Amino acid sequence: MRPLVLIVMLAAMFAQDAGAGTVVSRPFVGVTCYHTTLTIPRPLNINVVVIDPQTPGIRFAVSPGNGDQPREFNRQTTLDFAQQIGAQVAINTGFFFPWPEPPLEVDVKGLAACEGVIVSPQEDDIVRPVLDIAADNRVRIIDSDAVQEGELYNAASGNERLVIAGRNHGGQRPFNDPKNLNPRTAAGLTADGKLVLITIDGRQEGFSEGMLNSETADLLIEYGVTEALNFDGGGSTTMVLADPEPRVATHPPGGRLRAVANSLAVFAEPADEPGNLFIYSDFYGGDDGPLAVFMQNHGKSQWEVLRDGERWIGRLTVKADHEHAAWQGSCFFQADHPANPLRPLRGVLSVALRTETAGLEAAVEGLIGEEAISLPPQKLMDDGKWQTLTWSLPQIEGQESFRLSGVMFEGSADAVIDMDDLMHDVGQ
Repeated sequence: MRPLVLIVMLAAMFAQDAGAGTVVSRPFVGVTCYHTTLTIPRPLNINVVVIDPQTPGIRFAVSPGNGDQPREFNRQTTLDFAQQIGAQVAINTGFFFPWPEPPLEVDVKGLAACEGVIVSPQEDDIVRPVLDIAADNRVRIIDSDAVQEGELYNAASGNERLVIAGRNHGGQRPFNDPKNLNPRTAAGLTADGKLVLITIDGRQEGFSEGMLNSETADLLIEYGVTEALNFDGGGSTTMVLADPEPRVATHPPGGRLRAVANSLAVFAEPADEPGNLFIYSDFYGGDDGPLAVFMQNHGKSQWEVLRDGERWIGRLTVKADHEHAAWQGSCFFQADHPANPLRPLRGVLSVALRTETAGLEAAVEGLIGEEAISLPPQKLMDDGKWQTLTWSLPQIEGQESFRLSGVMFEGSADAVIDMDDLMHDVGQ
């Protein structure tokens, strides 16, 4: 009989600048950068930097105090601070006052220290979380009422804990109104000691509309964070990357960088071969990108994105017309969508799959120039465990780039296929 053809197709459902996708780069030794755009629960532009503090060459710096001048700090943009000291990564940190019309000289709310010198002492009875980085690069988050005299080295305070012992604690303190969507800056620690820095752009309809503190906590947990704190957000939110030239990775509301009180900077050695990884979809937060499902010819299908333990997955359910009905299913990707960019023609394509259905095969298709190519099909294990299938991209003379067309499935019975982490890694 004629095969059942299932097509999961990228449709033009959202604005072109709001497509789902993550670019992962490793511009520095011990530093991995993630740039993600989401459409669910709303348009979001997110930057995440994961740092291994024990990697040789990694160093940290924070804004110094202003000495004998009035108040504690002289405001400057995070970009100016990073350029001034030659850092590779920088984010804004503490809340400051007076506000909303701050002068050049300001104070920060809570503790701050630079190379062991306390710049801002604890001046009230509010318990605030403190990010402290020791001289040997040990990183911790500690509450201000637990800090002992002389133990802070490079430190900055936030206004609330977002994650405690791996659990979401965001939005439970009455600072700023956590019910409002805003740009966010936050920092967290993973169980193995990595430092995670995150910024989320906001207040820009259709581009990036911001997050709640509780949502920021969820995002940090997705990156393995077990402890985290919230820094100054809103118009202060800034991330700078020098890869190689210093640039502002965030997009401030109103288009103008705010001069802030203090910032955190990271020094790292450039990677010899930075590599580049692009994640077409990891379904984070229930976002499947601009996917639409429709049937052609025979049979029924269902496509859904759901939470499976600690991860988000896509699930494709195929109902064949009758027993032993041969079918083909295709996950197609719209060629001109930003979640499907033109990519270097090298490295490997991979996808994580899971099924308990026997006899399934998967293959990958792409476009190289005007030519459609299909990489060889591979059999799926039917043990219900996650497996990662990989395909090496061919080298074709005169061609330097490709675009993903889709993932093809073939079977001959009812099937349930789980999918995660469809990605392209150009390698080292």
